[in-house]
Amino acid sequence: MIDQAEPDTTAETNTDTNPGTGTDERPTGFPCPDCTHFSVSRHTAWLAGDHSKATDYTVLLRRHWRSAHCV
Repeated sequence: MIDQAEPDTTAETNTDTNPGTGTDERPTGFPCPDCTHFSVSRHTAWLAGDHSKATDYTVLLRRHWRSAHCV
């Protein structure tokens, strides 16, 4: 079993309001804990030779970038 990094849940969050929900939960601290989690997990899977799992983490990372960082 591959150890995976746990995301840091203590990061600061943006206090601006988001239309519709009233809050904006995007992290303001850098590096983003979710980005770090997906990147480390992707790299760990790649080093272990599990390229399918590495690809899955790449997809999750890009999906996160688009939704959380508006990339």
